[in-house]
Amino acid sequence: ILGAGGAVRGILKPLLDAGAVSVAVSNRTMAKAEAIAAHFSRYGRVEAVAPDAFGERRHGIVINATSLGMGGAAVDTFPFPETIFAPGAFAYDLIYSDQPTAFMRWAREHGAAGASDGMGMLIEQAAESFALWRGVRPDTKPVFALLRRHFPDWLANGLQAIVFVSFLWELGYRAWGPALTIPFALIQGWIFVRTRSLSYVVTVHLLFDA
Repeated sequence: ILGAGGAVRGILKPLLDAGAVSVAVSNRTMAKAEAIAAHFSRYGRVEAVAPDAFGERRHGIVINATSLGMGGAAVDTFPFPETIFAPGAFAYDLIYSDQPTAFMRWAREHGAAGASDGMGMLIEQAAESFALWRGVRPDTKPVFALLRRHFPDWLANGLQAIVFVSFLWELGYRAWGPALTIPFALIQGWIFVRTRSLSYVVTVHLLFDA
């Protein structure tokens, strides 16, 4: 895993639960990678690896959890060795877009056999959240085609924020009435925009629905 932010904390345990034998976390700020490795080592083999040493081994799955390339921003190079991909490796970018992301292109140029962006994670998280809230799991296949066809990256990000603030309005109004709803929605919406954490959305909703 490249990066050591909140998204990494969200995906690490599910990866170990799914059978990953070992997970290496690499980040430019090594203290963050080391803290994550120490926290999750109780669930499986997790180690922190410096970016310049990350290429000493080749990896079957490489996940980009950094913000590099977000919003379609140009990336001259990634601060990780080009030798990290094992033969047949798969590269996954948590960033989602209507076009191949900078990491996907970089990965394919340096040996990855396959690559995908984070659209699937975004959609399936939403479906799982809906199932938790409403007891019904929606069919996600049509959503993939819809988002790919109609929403470029900047619009998808804006739509997320609009949906989240609308959802907070519903929660706040139900919990407190109109008096506290606006400041609540604005504060939580600001946190969401800063963190881009969908797991944060789920946590807030579950706490208020409990």
